[in-house]
Amino acid sequence: MSPQQKEKSILSGVLDGVLSTGLGSLMVTVLGLVGFMLTSRWLEKDELGAFVILQLLTNFLVGLSGFGLELSITKYLAETKDAERQQVIIGNVITFRLITIVLFSGAALLLRNSLFGLFGETAYTQIIVYLPFMLLLESLYRLIDSVFGGVFEFRWIGISSSVLSVMNLLMIIVFIGWQDYGLEGRIWARMIASGFAILIAVLFTDMDVRLRLNFKLLKEMLTFSFPLYLNLILTFFFQRADTFIIGGFIGPAEIAIYEIARKIPESLESFYEAFRKVYFPYISDLFSQKKNKEASAMLNHSMRLISVAGVFGVMVAFFFGREIIFLLFSESYEESVFLFGLLMVVLLMNVIEYTLGYSLVAVGESSRPAMINVLHTVLNFLGYYFFIPISGIFGVAFANLGGVTLVNPVNVFFLRRKQVQVHMKNYLVPILIGIVLVDGYFVFRLEEWYLRLFLILVYFGLCFLSGIISIKDIREVKSQFERVRGRENKKKVVIS
Repeated sequence: MSPQQKEKSILSGVLDGVLSTGLGSLMVTVLGLVGFMLTSRWLEKDELGAFVILQLLTNFLVGLSGFGLELSITKYLAETKDAERQQVIIGNVITFRLITIVLFSGAALLLRNSLFGLFGETAYTQIIVYLPFMLLLESLYRLIDSVFGGVFEFRWIGISSSVLSVMNLLMIIVFIGWQDYGLEGRIWARMIASGFAILIAVLFTDMDVRLRLNFKLLKEMLTFSFPLYLNLILTFFFQRADTFIIGGFIGPAEIAIYEIARKIPESLESFYEAFRKVYFPYISDLFSQKKNKEASAMLNHSMRLISVAGVFGVMVAFFFGREIIFLLFSESYEESVFLFGLLMVVLLMNVIEYTLGYSLVAVGESSRPAMINVLHTVLNFLGYYFFIPISGIFGVAFANLGGVTLVNPVNVFFLRRKQVQVHMKNYLVPILIGIVLVDGYFVFRLEEWYLRLFLILVYFGLCFLSGIISIKDIREVKSQFERVRGRENKKKVVIS
């Protein structure tokens, strides 16, 4: 097989998997935005802020109690084709996770007042009684997705995401819009949706999990995943420390303002999750077979396409942010408009760093991302100290952007030391083009809608002229959409 054919087959396989999971991600994004829009209109700002706090605590405890196993299970499953060993890996991890969920849930209930105190004063501390149930459901949902990724069943990742999104929106309408249960109704909506998605995944894939503890295997997986665990905790802090800081130093109502600005970037990040669930098993498999050249090609193609799509999203946020925020939410969230654009830039830089970090893990450098995230966290907190007194809530976004930008070359350095060729031009050129065009928009105050659209067309034209986008890319994406649309997938997942 020629290098060109190899390159095409890798790109085809990744696009095929991404489109399969991406259908679910599209549902997550669209329906998630609709659900958040309705929630922001039906709940008070303080109630919305309290729900954000509960979700944040749940996500933190999911990561804290998982010890990185959700990520390592995907790698271990992807590297073996032995069905019996896969069964042992799955049963082992699920048993261990059930034990840790019970332990961490109990600790969270004992420390409930201290945990909520991190966010400043709020009158809704009683909702923490729901934390153990949310922790159980969210942990199992993510674990099942990790299993599907490890056995390359990306279609079921898309299905479970779609089920979760549809049920979540329906339950929001029922519990908040119809029954007017307020904050507790929003919590019940999320729990029922997660439980239903788990039930569908287990029943319709004939997933038969046998609880067991193989201490030798568990020790091996924990040894591999421990650096990933530290990395996940640090990632959580540099991603969500801003919510702690806003709640503690500015106020819970400001959490709602920031979350409105963050919601669209956060929803769009689900598209990256669709990509990540395909990218990580593929690149892990390539590195395990010592195919570093093909893995490098896959990394560079991915970075190029991520950057092109990400800069497009940034331009839409800056050019049409006011219309988007006012349409989806309300004019009372005008402070969120510029924040929206800034957080889209942060999202782009984050997903670039995530991709480099997952590549480091796949090549066997599982300790490097944790070390890099220590640096990232320190830079973020220095940024908070410097920018918040000057810019208030906007300083939080400036600090996040500065931190993620400064650690980017560090990821590249460590990948190159492992003989993984990272072509920074692939993602820097679209970013530089976007900076020039966004600056032009603000300097010349191009408020007419057709001029804003023209700038976006200019962006794609410059990407094409610079070679960042090619006719081959367009044809490949088109062929993958046609394949997914016309494919009759008769495979059935059987994990027994």
